Parts: sequence; structure tokens; C-alpha cells
Amino acid sequence: MIRFDDGGMVVLDQNTEMKVIDYRFDAGDPGAGRAGFSFVTGAMRVVTGQIASGKPGNFALQTPKATITAQSADFSVASGSLYVSVSQGAVTASNTGGTATFGAGQY
Repeated sequence: MIRFDDGGMVVLDQNTEMKVIDYRFDAGDPGAGRAGFSFVTGAMRVVTGQIASGKPGNFALQTPKATITAQSADFSVASGSLYVSVSQGAVTASNTGGTATFGAGQY
């Protein structure tokens, strides 16, 4: 488990490869922060923190299949054809084929 200063966390399953691309957080102005991650393979759960409560696009998770953005969400991803499951909030997945938004209880 990785906990971030903005209250967000990432829980990695075994043999998961994830990279932090960009992370900026200022407790005085959390909406101006940015969190960018790259998910390569495996499975992980993400609980977004204060950064993701700002404007859309402050939080982004790049995967081989799509880029996922989220605002105040709790979701899981798994590699393969890309599995996304949302427990709380909403996430948007975008790629060259289009954009889809998933809410709590959807996958």
C-alpha cells in the first residue's frame, strides 16, 4: 500500500507494475495539485485523495488500453483487456475508440 500526502492511496496486488509519473500537492491549495500514474500490468485499487476533488484531469491513470481520470473515487483496475470496477464516485476511461464513464457499482 502506498499512501500519498493528499490522503489518496494505492493498493498493489502481487506482480503489479505501476509508476508515479507526476505528483504535486500543496495542502494550502489542493485543487491545484496533480497526480499522474502509469499502470502497466497486474491489479490495483485506487482511492483518490484531495487532488482528485479539484478540477477534472487533476488525477490521471495511464494504462496500455486507456487513460482513466477520476474525481473523488474508489476504483480497481486489472490488466488484460483492462478491467475497471468502481466502488465509489465515478471514473472516465478514454482511448482512440471513445470515452466511457463508470459510476459506483459499474464495471
